[in-house]
Amino acid sequence: MEKNEKAKKQNKNNKFPWFYYVLFVTLSRLARVFFNGKAIQSKAFKEAKKKGPLLVMCNHSCALDFVFFIPPFGLKKMTFVVAENMLYSTPFLAKIIRKADAITKKQYVADLSCVRKIKKSLDSGISVALCPEGQVSSSGKTGIVPNANGKLMKFLGYPVAICNTHGAGLSRPKWGNGARRGKVITRCDILYTPEQIKEKSADELYQGLVEALQFNEHKYQIENDIKFKGKNRAEGIERILYRCPKCGEEYCITTSGNLIACTACGNSVEYSLNGKLIPIGEGSECPERVDLWYDMERESVKEKIKSEDFMLTHEVSLFIEKPEVYNYRFITTGVATLDKEKITFKANMVERPKKIITEYGVGKFNVDFDYSEGVEPVEEEFKELTFNIRNNESCAFNPGLSLELYDANHSYRIMFNKEKASTEYALAIEELYKQRKGI
Repeated sequence: MEKNEKAKKQNKNNKFPWFYYVLFVTLSRLARVFFNGKAIQSKAFKEAKKKGPLLVMCNHSCALDFVFFIPPFGLKKMTFVVAENMLYSTPFLAKIIRKADAITKKQYVADLSCVRKIKKSLDSGISVALCPEGQVSSSGKTGIVPNANGKLMKFLGYPVAICNTHGAGLSRPKWGNGARRGKVITRCDILYTPEQIKEKSADELYQGLVEALQFNEHKYQIENDIKFKGKNRAEGIERILYRCPKCGEEYCITTSGNLIACTACGNSVEYSLNGKLIPIGEGSECPERVDLWYDMERESVKEKIKSEDFMLTHEVSLFIEKPEVYNYRFITTGVATLDKEKITFKANMVERPKKIITEYGVGKFNVDFDYSEGVEPVEEEFKELTFNIRNNESCAFNPGLSLELYDANHSYRIMFNKEKASTEYALAIEELYKQRKGI
């Protein structure tokens, strides 16, 4: 049976959540106007989306990417692959994800149920959009793309579209607080036809995908002299730029308004409207762009992991999913340690208060204990945890604040209590993976 005939037959038995999808499309179109977004669609893309379902590969520069790559599809049936942890950290969006019947996936672990759901949707005539990088870019550049995506395209066999945004990550940086308005371009094209997928190997498909997904928000902004207007542009950037480019001290960077400063040596930098980093005052130093500063930190991490006894250790708080309220619940405080093979967690509490007050937001995290309602024991299963990272290309993380980890039973969020260290952990996991693979 031909795929289009099979799709039509299966589609009769599947109810598409039209109300929530139309709502999603409408809100996306309105938001795209606010952010000055524009889509450029190739002739091949326009023709392909009329014929049947597409596997849509998108770059992932900000949490609001869908605002830019949904509108070009209009009311053509589409569903999305989203990170499972989105169900526990954003209640409003979690409800939309549930109602719209989106496909959830555990990040950076094999998830066969996700693959089955993608195939079922495509076979039912519904296009599927996903971000192969697995998480929003922190540096404003293309992240590591797992090579399993080549096998996925080969297995599914459907035409592959590419939607690449430029400027979305500057409108809502992963590390930032609040929106900025500039100019966002989304380029839509067909990457592979079904015939090309049959002809090419999974590795060839993968290499072509990696090339098509390339972007650099900061270079794009400066080369095109695009101003992204917003208040307090630099605030929160210390969550990714944690190492001073002048003195090399770590976790000494502070931000205020549009300024970035080092408390150790006094180095001062302005984050300008057009994205340039400008040294302020005599003796101050910095690279020209945010991604170049981030690359300097990556080089520092590369040197650290060369040591045979490489290890990062920090005080953290452990949370697990609480699906009934689309959130996480506090378990215990403890110590997280990353070495070349794994992340371990060891609790330092035997009992916890029944009442926990947490404050979680962009760039901040606090836990307060209220013993007025008594205490309860910390579950044995959470006192010691181990997460093997040998096969992880990267690790999902909230810059500076948290790591997102999984096992067969739970989704975990490890929150850093003092130093904003999760960015360094993520960089180390990426570089350890490259080291093992000889990349």
